[in-house]
Parts: sequence; C-alpha cells; structure tokens
Amino acid sequence: MPQVSVTGESGEVYEVARESGGDGQGSSRRCRDRAGRERVYKQYGAPPNGRDLIGSAARTVLFGREIVLAAEQQAGSEEWAAASINWPIDLVLREQALAGVITPVLPAEFLRPDGTPLTFDQLVIERPAPYFRVGVLIRICDIFVVLDERGLAHGGLTEHNLAWNRSQPHAHLVDCDGLRPAQGDGDRLALAGLIYRGLFLSPAAPKVATGERQLPGIPVELDPALRALFVRAFAGSPAPHGRPSAGEWLAGLQAAFLTPDRAAYRPDALALIDRPGPPVDDEATVVASISLTKETAGSPVLETVPARTPPAWHTNQGGQPAEPLLATPFAAGRPAHPPASGTKVAGILAAIVACLGVIALIGYAALRTNDPNDSTDAFTSYSSSSSSYTPPATTPPFDWNTLDSAAGDKTPFTTDALLPQSFTDAKQVEYTLRGGGVHDCITSGMSRNVKSILTSHQCNQLVSGSYVDTSDQILVSIDVFAFATAGEASGLYNAIKDQDQDWTVWCPKTGAGASVCDNNAGWGTYRAWGLQNHRYLYESTAMYINLTRDKSITDWLDAAASALDKQAGPANYWKN
Repeated sequence: MPQVSVTGESGEVYEVARESGGDGQGSSRRCRDRAGRERVYKQYGAPPNGRDLIGSAARTVLFGREIVLAAEQQAGSEEWAAASINWPIDLVLREQALAGVITPVLPAEFLRPDGTPLTFDQLVIERPAPYFRVGVLIRICDIFVVLDERGLAHGGLTEHNLAWNRSQPHAHLVDCDGLRPAQGDGDRLALAGLIYRGLFLSPAAPKVATGERQLPGIPVELDPALRALFVRAFAGSPAPHGRPSAGEWLAGLQAAFLTPDRAAYRPDALALIDRPGPPVDDEATVVASISLTKETAGSPVLETVPARTPPAWHTNQGGQPAEPLLATPFAAGRPAHPPASGTKVAGILAAIVACLGVIALIGYAALRTNDPNDSTDAFTSYSSSSSSYTPPATTPPFDWNTLDSAAGDKTPFTTDALLPQSFTDAKQVEYTLRGGGVHDCITSGMSRNVKSILTSHQCNQLVSGSYVDTSDQILVSIDVFAFATAGEASGLYNAIKDQDQDWTVWCPKTGAGASVCDNNAGWGTYRAWGLQNHRYLYESTAMYINLTRDKSITDWLDAAASALDKQAGPANYWKN
C-alpha cells in the first residue's frame, strides 16, 4: 500500500507503510522514523477524546521515550525489566483528539512464525520445564514492579497481553497504549491469576471466594508464604490494596523457588510444580491396530556418534486411496470419531507388527516450528535426563526396585519425567520431542477389549509423546501407562498380548508430522512395539510422514519404535 506520513507530538515524522493487523477498534501499521528505526503506528478507529485521557497518555509517553530511546543505545538492555514493556513513545493528535500512538516493534523472539505475539496462554499449553515457568513469572513480576513504581496499571491485563520467549525465560508486556494511573488493586487480581496458571498449569484462575482458606490445585507442601499470597489474592479482603502487589509476588517466588543467594533454582521446590495440569478439551483420540510382545528393557543409552538421516520418502505404490477411511478430514486439535474397528493386524513377526490399519492421529501440546535452527522444537531442559544430574557423593544409588510399586515410585506422571527430550535409535537417527501431554487413560479410539482391561486395572491417565526425526521424515508416537504394581502391569500385558488390539497414537498439531492427521493414514505402513518394565507399559508406533507403502523401509521404523520404548520411562526423571 502507498506510504503516508504522520507527525507525532514529539515532532518526529513517521513514514507509515503496510498494515500489519487490526482489532476492530483500529489498525496497526509498520512505520519508520527519520533515523530509519522501525516502529508501529496504532491508529484508532474511533479516536478517544478528553483532556484527562490525553494528559495521562502524554505522561506515559514521557516514561516510554526515556526508557526505549536509552535501551536502543545500550547493549544488554534486553535484560532491563523496564525495556520489557511495549511503551507508547509518541502520540498522534488530530483536531485535539488522540488519533493513534507510536510504539516500538515487538522483538522477534516474542513472535510466532506468523508475526503475532507468542502469548501466555501458549505457555500454559506447551508446559515448559518448571524452572522455565518460574523464570517467566519472575520476569512478569519485575515488569509490574516497574509499573507500580511509576503509579501505572495496564488496566486490561489478560493472558493475551503478555508475550514470552521459548529460548529463555523472558516476558514482554504488549498492548500498552492504554497504560493509566493505577487505582485500587489495579492489575493485582489479574497478575495473581497469571501466576497461578503459570505455576500449576491451570486453564483458568480460581474463582474469588472471600473467606476461603483452601484453594484448588495448590500443593500442600508449597512454601507457606507463597501459599498465603494466593489466599490473599483469591480469598482475602476485597478492599483496595488488599491483594498482593507485584513486589510481594516477586519476593514470594524468589524465596520459594530460588536458593538464598538467588544463584540457582531449588530442585525440591520445582518438583512440587512438576505435575500435569488439568486436561484440555481440544484434542482427539486416535486409533491404531497393534499387538504387544513382552521384552526386557534396560536403562536408556544415547550413543555419542554422528546422527544419520533415514532414506528419503518413497512414492506411494498404487496411487492415492480413492476414499479416506474417515468420513471427512478434520483439523489437528479437533475431536473426530474414528471408524468402527475392523482393520486388524495382518500378521506378527517376532516383536514387530506391520500394520495397514485405520489411524486418525491428533497431537496435544505440540512445539510448533519447522525451522531446524529454532529452539522451539524442543523443550528447554531442566536436568530432565538422568544422565545430566550428578548427585553428591553421599547420595546413595537409586533403588530401581522402587519402580515396581506406586507406593515406592516417586516419579511424577508427566512428559518431562517419563519422556526423553530426544533419542537416538540403533541406526543412529536422532528424534526430538515435538508434542506431549497427559490424557485420560481410556480414549474413544481404543478397541473394546483394551478399554475393558485398562478399566479393570484402574488405569486413570496416560502420557503421550510424538517425535519426528531431524530430517522431518519419520513420526514416532508413544503411549505410557502406569499401574499400581509391576505384577498388575505384567498381568495386563499377558492377558492381552495375543489379542487383536486398537491403541491410541498421537502426532503433533502443526509442523512436520501434522499432515498425518489430515490424510488416510491407513494407506501407509507402520511398525509398532510394546514393552512392559516395572509398573509401566509402553506402546510405540513409527511411520513415514508421507504414508509410503514401501516395505523396504520397515527396518528404519522398527529401529525407531523399539528405541523409544526402551528410552522412555522413569530413568528420564532427574531424581531417579
């Protein structure tokens, strides 16, 4: 679109270029000042009026210009909490009305691939490591301390007003053109809700219930001072300034989760929030026909040899299927009803099953990018692998027999604790975790016999994971189940191993592997492995993403599925 220019109250002239977005109340357009610095011009559809409003905005702009212009001249300023606010830095007036504001461009590390902010709600969905979430929340508190010190409030704070960075625990406050003088509690209730959600991975904050002393989802072992802040926020006095300030939350988080010198995180405190959040409704179960064969699993070992690339995709033989087995395609992340179970395993060869079965694959909390240089394709690790944790010399060796019963097993039932962030198979192909989550144990895609036996063994949840190799050719999915004792897991395994079975398989919501969800996966060949070890049961399935029917590549699929079965499990938990 043609460029136009606008003049701010500072006297700066901005050349306005393309339109970058709108919210129904105006539009945001990229622009540049005379020095060539890129800015955003947010133009209001219905200009707000009033001397008080313009005067308040002008005072906020003074703060913004002082901070932003200084930060742009100094290396390392991205560490400043004050520079993590998308301050308005100029006003555009027309006929004494506020026509728009000028703001800096949001740094690229806080953006999704489509250019929109990576907002806080996605952090709750992706569930990064506990230390990472605490770091983001501490940064958010730092930001609001800056606003408190200047007597300002955001006024409309929600999960969509905070962006975060997948590569390091930073945050950035956006939509700040409406910053206003703080009144009463200001942003305190909203801030408390975000802290609650970030710590406990809840889809929503607790309801305010004055006088209550017990709040849902908070571990009883949580630091008492931090617990008291939550009580004040959601169950305390509703009087002005009755809820905790950002400074109080900052001190509370640091005391609860950092060592006294603030140089490191406390593993014991992080373990309290290393747990699955409430289930999310926007996922679909899937169906695959596989059979189990029992084998003994050893501890996972990742060999330090160069990674290999599997053979390139093969062209499907015989053309594309005329009609998909699902009535209509469905988008990843949306529920779908699988067809009636009818396509069963044609044969069993040792521990491997080659299937042309009915599969509808859906992911959960996928990490979403195809750029191999982008750190978003892997969780930021907090010593989640047992190999990265070196206990003190006085620590006794871990007793693996404790994994034979739920009473002795202290491993959290989470993706971080039970799934490797990456693994390498016998062919030296490396795979990385692209998505995972905790789900109800019984899914609609399972066959009736599987549902029945899982129910009889009081199975409540499963951990899912989906992996893709570094060349984006092979998808490997895993289901992890845990039972009360090793005897129960073995009994379940032996009872069902010779039966036809439909089990659940998962794929990422987006990126490499997501296309399997939208196609007739039953057209392709895949290989599946089952394994029982201690009180855990593992189901892994591997297939080429292009759903080739070529049988010559099954050894690559065998290697992937069997390796993931062996490398999943409690050995990934840093305390084991």
